[in-house]
Amino acid sequence: MRPKFDPRLSTTLPDLAQSTSEVVSSMEGKNEQAAKQATRPEFLTVEEIAEMLRVKPRTIYDMVAQNRIPYRKVGRRVVFLLTEILEWTDPSLGNALSGAK
Repeated sequence: MRPKFDPRLSTTLPDLAQSTSEVVSSMEGKNEQAAKQATRPEFLTVEEIAEMLRVKPRTIYDMVAQNRIPYRKVGRRVVFLLTEILEWTDPSLGNALSGAK
């Protein structure tokens, strides 16, 4: 038996290939953007880290002065890599309060 012809589904093979190509290109563009965002380091300020750890900013500055927390200096500013802070606070590593790496 031959299927009945439906004029609403009368897409030609080149049209279908073009549509598929457009969808794939769109998805690849979104994947590239997500990959760039995933590989871009996220820096946090003293205030953001203090809020995250539920302490006062002064405590964070004290921890930086004592090298008890992983940090970076950008000029005179102190910033923190989110990935390093998350690793540092990981209880399975046991180093959250003992000092920076």
